[in-house]
Amino acid sequence: MKLPRNITGAALQTALRRLGYEATRQRGSLVRMTTQVSGEHHEVIPQHSPIRVKTLSSILKNIAQHLLPIRIPAYPGWERYRRPRWPLRAP
Repeated sequence: MKLPRNITGAALQTALRRLGYEATRQRGSLVRMTTQVSGEHHEVIPQHSPIRVKTLSSILKNIAQHLLPIRIPAYPGWERYRRPRWPLRAP
């Protein structure tokens, strides 16, 4: 999905308030938003107009990871479908 290119910091802050985030502090043009939903989580939102696409993408990924954690399948043998982090044997 393509992210919108014209989201401002104030608009993102308003959207995060609907998800349970509150502004806890501000330093310059950066606002720290905190939530207690699903445990404590902090996210820093720049008050720029517009927010850069990569910055917006990173903020949304962090919030999605916090609010929608990935669940491991609950069936026997799920380990064999997981990709190894290193090669198990030399090529």
